[in-house]
Amino acid sequence: MRSAFLLLSFLFWLPGWSQQVKDSLHCDCSTPQNIPIYKKHHHPAPSGHGAVFEFEHNGMQNGKYFDKEHNTVWYSFTIPNDGTLNFDLIPDTVKDDYDFILFKQGGRGTCDSIKNKTLSPVRANISHNGPGTKGVTGLSATARFDYNKPGAHDHYSKSLPVKAGDRYLLVVDNVYQKGKAHTLKFYFDFKLQGIVLDSVGNKPLTATVVLSDLKSNAVIKETQSDSLNKGQFSIPVQLIDTLRWSLSISAPGYFSENIVLTQNSITALLQRPRTFKLRKIEKNKSFALKDINFFPNKDIFRPTSAPALQNLLNVMMDNPTLKILIEGHTNYDPNTSKELDLKLSESRAVAVKKYLADHGIDNARIATRGYGSTRMIYPMPRTPEQQQQNMRVEIKIEDY
Repeated sequence: MRSAFLLLSFLFWLPGWSQQVKDSLHCDCSTPQNIPIYKKHHHPAPSGHGAVFEFEHNGMQNGKYFDKEHNTVWYSFTIPNDGTLNFDLIPDTVKDDYDFILFKQGGRGTCDSIKNKTLSPVRANISHNGPGTKGVTGLSATARFDYNKPGAHDHYSKSLPVKAGDRYLLVVDNVYQKGKAHTLKFYFDFKLQGIVLDSVGNKPLTATVVLSDLKSNAVIKETQSDSLNKGQFSIPVQLIDTLRWSLSISAPGYFSENIVLTQNSITALLQRPRTFKLRKIEKNKSFALKDINFFPNKDIFRPTSAPALQNLLNVMMDNPTLKILIEGHTNYDPNTSKELDLKLSESRAVAVKKYLADHGIDNARIATRGYGSTRMIYPMPRTPEQQQQNMRVEIKIEDY
C-alpha cells in the first residue's frame, strides 16, 4: 500500500518537476540558450537560479551586478556584422521586474571569470522598472548611462558598438517569484551585401539593386552596385520579426536576378556578401526563370512568382527589340498522360506570355512552346527541390 502511495505521489509530482526543469534549462552561464538576433525571442518565465550562483552578496547599490540571483535565464548570440546593438526586454506583465547584465564572451573560462568578477560586464541595468516604464528595459540610442543601479533610475542603458563575429552573453533576472514570460526584441542595423558580375567573364557590373516588401509590394531600399569596386553593393536594413522580401538585381543588356528573402534564408546574406552573376542577353541563348512557380497541376502562379515576373517584364520594357520564346516544362507524373502533361506545360508558358501582354508587351515579341516532361533536368528526381527544377519555365532569346 505504501509503495502504491509513493508511486502515485511521484506521478503527480513528475509533471511539475518536468516543467521546472524545462524552464530552468538555461539558468546558468554554462548552459545559455543560443538565439538569433534578427527576430524576436519569447521565453517562458525563468524559475530559480540554476545549479550555480554566478551572482551573490553584491549589495543593493551595485550598478553592474545583481545583489543576488532570483530567477535567471542566460542567452548567447553572435553579431553578424559591424553595427550598434539595441534591444527591448519586454515582460508579459508590468508586475514583473526584469534586470539584465551583458558580457562580451571570451573562451572556455568566461563563466568562471564572470563569477570571479575578473570579466566586467559591458552593459547592465538593475533599476526598478515600475508601472511608468511598463516594465520594459534594454539598450537604447537615447539612454544616458552604460549601467543603472537599483532604485528609481533610468530603465534603459546606452547602445553598444559591436563588431562582426563578436559573441555576447546576456543574463536576465526576474526579481519576483512565479513571474511571467518575457520577450527580447533586438534593433540591429544590418547590411545586405552582395557582388554583381557578368556570368561569363566575371566582370564587375553597375546594376540597380532593389529591396521590396512582398506583402505591400513597396520598395524598401534601392541602390547600385559599384563596377569600380568589384561590383559590390550594400543595403542598410533594420529587420522585423516576420518578413517576406524580394531582392532584384538588374543591369542594361542583362537578364535580371531575383531572390525571395525570408527569416530563414536571409541569414547567409547578412553574414557575408553573395555573388550574383547576370546573364547577358544574346541571341539563341536559353536559361531558366528562377522563382516562377505554379500551383500543382495548374497554370496559376504562386504569389511568390510576382517579383520574377516583374523582373522579366522590366527586361522586355528596357529592351524593346528583344523577342523571346517561352518554354514550359513539367515534372513526370505516372498518373498523368503525356497529352495532359504537354498541355499543362503549354498553358504555363502561355500564362507567362499573358502576364507580359497584359502589362503592355507586344504579342509579336513573345512565342510559346510546351515540352511536357520530355526535357527534365532530373529524369529521376529524388527531392522536392529537384522536382521543382523540372517544373520550370525557360526563356530562349529569338532576336535581339
